[in-house]
Amino acid sequence: MGKGADGTDESIGNAKARAAPRRRGAVGLRSVLSPVDDRQECGVTLGNGRLHSRRKRTATGRATLGSAICSSEFLAIKGERVRTRRGGVPAWVPALTLCLVQAGYPAEEAVGQSAPRLPLAKSAIHRVNGADLYVETLGSGPPLVLLHGFFGCGATWAPHVAQLAERFQLIVPDLRGHGRSSFPDKQYSHRQTGRDLLALLDRMGLTRVQALGISSGGMTLLHAAVSQPNLFESLVLIGATTHFHDEARAIMAQTTSLDAIPPDVVAELRACVARGEPQMLDLVRTFHGFKDSRDDMNLGEQDLRRITARTLVVHGDRDPFFPVRIPAATYAGLTKGQLWIVPNGDHVPIFGPHAESFQSEVLRFLVRATPLPF
Repeated sequence: MGKGADGTDESIGNAKARAAPRRRGAVGLRSVLSPVDDRQECGVTLGNGRLHSRRKRTATGRATLGSAICSSEFLAIKGERVRTRRGGVPAWVPALTLCLVQAGYPAEEAVGQSAPRLPLAKSAIHRVNGADLYVETLGSGPPLVLLHGFFGCGATWAPHVAQLAERFQLIVPDLRGHGRSSFPDKQYSHRQTGRDLLALLDRMGLTRVQALGISSGGMTLLHAAVSQPNLFESLVLIGATTHFHDEARAIMAQTTSLDAIPPDVVAELRACVARGEPQMLDLVRTFHGFKDSRDDMNLGEQDLRRITARTLVVHGDRDPFFPVRIPAATYAGLTKGQLWIVPNGDHVPIFGPHAESFQSEVLRFLVRATPLPF
């Protein structure tokens, strides 16, 4: 647990749910909804196990929360994808209805008012480098750090936690300024989030970890692994870069308001923030400012050679931010690198139709069971 300035624990509670025994081969987290008049009862499954509320059960045995329900006007779920009346949102957003597991807020009140939590996770606040970082931990086994991307939060990883938590102890922080983590000086760099990660792992007493990072999370890992190579056994960098090139800077320059951001990204951001629209606008301003950043993501071949971890670079062949030449150059600079270019993959090709293959190949990479087939 994290310690406050007075040395006391700052645990902020556990998810109020427990899981039935899980079976191998579980496929991610789902929300299962069935309409009841104009509202919906909700049960949440983790892999092939069920999260059980303490409220009641239906005749079919499906756990429900009784009055703790989501408005069907707000959500309609098909498989693992949630859609709103105003358009699609990311496939991981079912995890954001964990309000159903916590206290039963209607979704339109919960999403955007209280940042989501992963099911079954223990949570704590850790003070590092002047920021209060919110961290969730779950699972058992060797430590595996999961870092979300910019505009996201730890719950971004929800579709993958069931599989990963069966083999690893997951450490899932909100990066500074995101989710429930503070943003004390409104200054953000990936070099700083790398320092934050190193300080967090030191505070938690961890001396050797594996880590996955999405986009900004991957850039955070690059800085951390260059600074302290011996801390990392293996890395998975998803949609990350060593430099901000012209394609990314053009997108950053155009992102001057929430209206300039794609609706699915706004949905992710709105669902993740704990401090409402002011927090959203701080992150938009920060992202826009990246267009002028020259010394943050500026890692050369000499830097990459310092990374001793086995490193899998995962990248979509249609990434609009960082074209394929960028991960190819990253791979070429690594001493223990592997490269996976995902066909028809966008910026972060690990959700939706890519989720199952990502889980399979990344688990294989992490446990070293067999070589990757590419």
